Amino acid sequence: MPGKICTKIGGRRGGITMFGLNNLKVAQKGWLMVLVPLFVSLALCAALMYFLHEHETLAHNNERELAIETGLSHLSQVSLDATSAMMTYAFTKQNFYEEKYAGAAADSEKTIDALSRLIEGPEELKRLQHAKAVQSRLFKMLDELRAPGQFEEMKDLLAINGVREQLQGLTRQIHEDIEAIKKEEERKFGRARLDPSGSEKNLRTAIYIGAIATVLTAMVLAMVFAAAVTGRIGIIVDNANRLKAKESLNPPLSGDDEIACIDRMFRENIDLLAEKDAMERLFIDNSSDVICMLDEAGKFKKINPAVQRNWDYHPDELTGRTVVDIVFSGDVDKTAEALKQNISSPNGASLETRIKTSDGEKCKTMWAMYWVPSEKMHYCIVRTERRVDAK
Repeated sequence: MPGKICTKIGGRRGGITMFGLNNLKVAQKGWLMVLVPLFVSLALCAALMYFLHEHETLAHNNERELAIETGLSHLSQVSLDATSAMMTYAFTKQNFYEEKYAGAAADSEKTIDALSRLIEGPEELKRLQHAKAVQSRLFKMLDELRAPGQFEEMKDLLAINGVREQLQGLTRQIHEDIEAIKKEEERKFGRARLDPSGSEKNLRTAIYIGAIATVLTAMVLAMVFAAAVTGRIGIIVDNANRLKAKESLNPPLSGDDEIACIDRMFRENIDLLAEKDAMERLFIDNSSDVICMLDEAGKFKKINPAVQRNWDYHPDELTGRTVVDIVFSGDVDKTAEALKQNISSPNGASLETRIKTSDGEKCKTMWAMYWVPSEKMHYCIVRTERRVDAK
């Protein structure tokens, strides 16, 4: 039975009572079903946004670090290329090397400007400015090699005054500044940045945990709703079935929600019906008229005590016998016809017939009958007018 199934789901006493759920209205329980998963989803979204931001920050730092490292390496290489190109040009005077030197000088200036926008630490910026100043001195010396007619003079300078050693010293200073900037950036990145694989792992972990938490939340709320709503409604349904079967009801539902109110109203109505039935029973038992119930075949199913006063039968004597058994033989046909007519008529039927009492006397009776299809019963009120002689 549906009521019994629901009772098993909800429990014997109307489901869980933890956290005062039975005191919440059904609408509030519905909001609980909506808001708790929403809160879990928002928490999951917040965690995912945090890890995503962390991942994006890591990616940005990696790009910045790569750009700085590339720029510094390029700056070092440009200084070497410019020195090599101008030294070659000083001896060969070939325009190719002069153009290569000019390109390296312009590229060096652009690289330093780009690095100054990428590097954030004051110490690294100081090193970069020092490298820029040294490189300016380097290019100034290299530009002197471009002057026309300076070949023999410069050749002597290179050999005597150690210009070559000066250029190498400036280049070495630039390289030292570049290496110092690299080490400082590596130290900062090594302290601040996260492992990319760890960031991706955190993202996957957050997604898995969020999915599991969402599923578990849905399952728990479904169980809570089944116990707090569906199971409690099932108990009311089961009580209705028990009432119909005249069995004892389940214990009253606890709480102050609508379902508990319905249960209380249901029990109050049962009490009212019991009082009404008791009053009707009192009326029937003390009625001077015979009141009885006949099944479809005309058999007595119930009869009140007035039958003993009017027809001299004890109620148990007639229970199970057909009405035609005590009807005068001349009235059997019209009695059977009246019963048939009562079944088909929505307004009931009436009958005037003669009844044989237990001592053989005849009683003139007036019958008012009404058919109840749901019970398949004739409800009859019989007034005994007077006793007549049998003829």
